[in-house]
Amino acid sequence: SSGINAEYGYLGSYIAESERDFKVRKGKAWGALNQMQKIWGSSMRKSTKVRLFRATVEAILFYGSEAWTITKSLAKKIDGCYSRMLRAALNVRWEERKTNVEVFQDIPRATEKIRDQRLKLTGHLVRHNDLIAHDVLLWKPAHGKARPGRPNLTFTDTLLHDLKGICETHEELGRLANE
Repeated sequence: SSGINAEYGYLGSYIAESERDFKVRKGKAWGALNQMQKIWGSSMRKSTKVRLFRATVEAILFYGSEAWTITKSLAKKIDGCYSRMLRAALNVRWEERKTNVEVFQDIPRATEKIRDQRLKLTGHLVRHNDLIAHDVLLWKPAHGKARPGRPNLTFTDTLLHDLKGICETHEELGRLANE
């Protein structure tokens, strides 16, 4: 069949669908975590394990995540996966019944880290108005007819959720970005 395929991989990420990209990243991150089993099982200090986890497993899991559009269900999956991986790296078994607060201590939730990366990317794109992405960032189509059903979540919608309380509409986001 001829036509444009909106679903393609680029540098190991799936551009059109955040959920699919997360599944691919999750598989690669679990693979890296499992390859380092001897390290996780060692008597290495917890702080060193966390630094190593963040430099390896977390980097693989979050690669390209600043461009994801994260729904509530995807946020739960991301945070749950990250929690299970960190528990595995720190050898915290479910039988120990430790809460996430005890395990994470001062480590922010995965979705908070992704939000921070997304806001940094947005700030970079807004400041560099010579980039094509600057113009595309807040673009909202004003033509055509919407398909029936719930519209897909866009990057801008995700930014508005990140900035809830600061700005509520696309127009306010555009004004905030240009200040």
